[in-house]
Amino acid sequence: CCVRGAVDGVIRVLLCGYGDPGERHGLARRQRQMGIRARFYAGWPFFQGAWRGLHARRPGMDVPVALALLLAWAGSLVNMALGGSHVYFDSAAMFVFFLLASRWLEQRQRMTIQQAYRRVSDTLPQAVRRLDGQQIAHWISARQVAKGDRLQLIQGDIIPVDGTLIEGRGAFDESALNGEPLPVNHGINEPIHAGSRLVEGNIVLEASGPASSSLVAKIAEQVEHAQHERVEVVRDWQRIAPLFTGGILLLAVMTFIWHWPAGAAMAFEHTLAVL
Repeated sequence: CCVRGAVDGVIRVLLCGYGDPGERHGLARRQRQMGIRARFYAGWPFFQGAWRGLHARRPGMDVPVALALLLAWAGSLVNMALGGSHVYFDSAAMFVFFLLASRWLEQRQRMTIQQAYRRVSDTLPQAVRRLDGQQIAHWISARQVAKGDRLQLIQGDIIPVDGTLIEGRGAFDESALNGEPLPVNHGINEPIHAGSRLVEGNIVLEASGPASSSLVAKIAEQVEHAQHERVEVVRDWQRIAPLFTGGILLLAVMTFIWHWPAGAAMAFEHTLAVL
């Protein structure tokens, strides 16, 4: 919703940027009205993040972003009141849009990876055919498979566990594991991974371990772990982020002071650029 609101706000603001140069003040007024949605609705996550960071005394990058949005809005209002032509409604709207778009793409990629391996795990069979000493197949739960069990698989079956092909030969669809669209042929003594589909042939597979030890299970476990646990790099960044944010704010203040002799407007523009 935030990205959709930002897109709508950016389009409306940019459309207002075209017209007779003599109507700039009226266009700026319309930009102000239409830019509210892009800045304070779509940009609300940045204000929330900034407030949470300040409240917890651990300011993050949302602080300078929120401050820049507020300063751009306030500076544009002052310029309008003084009859100036330099406003930042459209620039701030585009800024919000690109920040939200980058966050959305990152989150979308994470969810895509997580859902892909979850689908692979969900498609693994719940029951398999295990051969006994007399080569008679018996149906058992996939959870009961142990190392050394011989499993009978026919065309169309999905491999339930990692193992070694000991009888027969077949073509396997491994696209769920490696993205390869074409079937791969495997013969005797070659390893087969859980999640592959037997698209041609009948085989006997010797399990190398239970389903929980398969490559698919380990990958899914790591994906879930990455979603819920903070990796070392993230923890290090959370310790550094307040110092980095403080440095940016200090640099912005120094920039404002440095450019103050050239005029308040010049100092404001350079300070806003730093943020």
